[in-house]
Amino acid sequence: MNSSIRSIPDFIFLGDYAKYIFLSQLLDKKYTYDFRNYSVWISYGKNISVAKQNDNYYITTYKIIPDTILFIPTDNYILDKVKVNQDTRYIVFEEFPFIKESTKQILEKIESFNKAVILINSNKFVASTDLRKSGEDFEQAKQHYLSNNIKLFSVSDLNDRDEIEAIFYWNVSIKNYYLNEMDKQLSMLKERIQDIKYDYELLVEDWNMDDGCLVNKLQICSFDTIQKTRIVHIWQAYMVEAYNKLFPQSKKGGLYDMIDLYREIMSRTKLAIWNREKDEEKLINALILKFRDTLAKPVKYSNDICSLDKEINYLKQIADSKSQLYGINVVFLRVLDKYIEIDACIEFERFLNKKCFCIEKVLSYNNFININNR
Repeated sequence: MNSSIRSIPDFIFLGDYAKYIFLSQLLDKKYTYDFRNYSVWISYGKNISVAKQNDNYYITTYKIIPDTILFIPTDNYILDKVKVNQDTRYIVFEEFPFIKESTKQILEKIESFNKAVILINSNKFVASTDLRKSGEDFEQAKQHYLSNNIKLFSVSDLNDRDEIEAIFYWNVSIKNYYLNEMDKQLSMLKERIQDIKYDYELLVEDWNMDDGCLVNKLQICSFDTIQKTRIVHIWQAYMVEAYNKLFPQSKKGGLYDMIDLYREIMSRTKLAIWNREKDEEKLINALILKFRDTLAKPVKYSNDICSLDKEINYLKQIADSKSQLYGINVVFLRVLDKYIEIDACIEFERFLNKKCFCIEKVLSYNNFININNR
């Protein structure tokens, strides 16, 4: 399964073709795929996307609430194959003619009490000569399912958002429940981000202890660094050495430790529905850009061309107040400390807060729809 979609669906849509008409309302008109021969997984995404993998379609759409998964299996799909929990809801669509044997068989296979039948009371599915009969059948179907203690809904227009909401959330209170839960999760995430500086301080301590990346920080500005990097500008040589310490090629240790902190934070919330692996790459790239921005070479040292062939000459130059290179090592380490102790943490907070802002927009949008549909 697509790694961005968890395996337990909140809703499973079964029954007649109307379920695909419902699905089409979650997509833009430009999508004209025939999904009937494939199982379909739908999850939240900032944009609408459709991807095919083997016998499955994976769809993301902004028209559902985050952390909600829909699954539409093929008609011959063995339901026992899909993992469910006690909260999974089964919705069986039935068009005219009603009380089909196929619907009965589907309902018998579902052991959960969380199941409902959606009767499509629409002329679209009925020939004009059968209109009267369809009305009679509809009333009979209602009585039939209600007498068998099956939760029942009727829909006359699958293009009507109010009716779609009734299907998707069963009722407004369920939607409110989801939104309230997401609001709580968002508040908890914000509180966790506010405390991030304390976790970050512990990371910095680790970097300065034992074999941490900052234990030999003074070596960054040593003559060996200049010799090793073979870069003509001393400040740039320092930057390369600092970069290699903070962002090792092994991608272990240094600022890559912040990925572990990111994972720990996101593992505690249901709101992290995005591709976390890509997000981790974005986080590291943001930290690298901030590193380059913070440590950009000062104008004062713009012409610090290194023509020193002996360590003693280098030490004299950086200690001589009349030299252009005077104090360049001290200035660099001061700027580097600012990045490590302040800027990197601020960038991390900014990155996480941006996630919160995007989630907040989604929840605000759904709350607005909810208020206007009351």
